[in-house]
Amino acid sequence: MAVRTDVRIDLNAGEIRRLLYGPVGPVVRFIGSVARRVRTRAVLTCPVDTGRLRTAHREEVGVRVGRVYGFVENTVEYAAAVHDGTAAHVIRPGGRVGCCGL
Repeated sequence: MAVRTDVRIDLNAGEIRRLLYGPVGPVVRFIGSVARRVRTRAVLTCPVDTGRLRTAHREEVGVRVGRVYGFVENTVEYAAAVHDGTAAHVIRPGGRVGCCGL
């Protein structure tokens, strides 16, 4: 004897969107965790002189026009040169030349 079961699933599009794109949805949480890992790695591998470059890293995660986005940025003027490197160039001393200002 066969048993037949009818199953009905009602999907609420608004609730699905909230789960996927809402601030606590799994997609936004995943993108947030990736952005945090990228920022953490950038901070830990960043060369340090004054600490300005290291402290200027920031991350952002959000939803815009139905798309989840995340990024890590640093707006210090020399951040791109440190991150991407520079072409070979001559470095000339600036300021005082010589030891102890002599």
